[in-house]
Amino acid sequence: PRPIRPKPPRYKSKAFAPRSAASDSKKPTSYLDLLDFDTFEWNGYNINYAVNKTRKPGSLSVLLVHGFGASIGHFKKNIVELISSGYDVHAIDLLGFGASEKPYEYQ
Repeated sequence: PRPIRPKPPRYKSKAFAPRSAASDSKKPTSYLDLLDFDTFEWNGYNINYAVNKTRKPGSLSVLLVHGFGASIGHFKKNIVELISSGYDVHAIDLLGFGASEKPYEYQ
């Protein structure tokens, strides 16, 4: 009898399907190359945020908000994968973290 080969998994969306090694070689080496950084003022403090440079109309947006003691940089692998999968990425450094302003009282 022939050996039974397992069926490959079926993905409902191509975003969750693994990509070939050929497509991985096209990715930029740094997440910093993919993002535009800027700040906005909130309650008198400058807050750092980033959006991907290659936004496409109609694509799904993903908001990345870090936890305690982190920053946008903690999402570097996620940012590269999400953008290469066609998502719009928005990330924020919360007050007192990353490149956002630290409250004077915090020092």
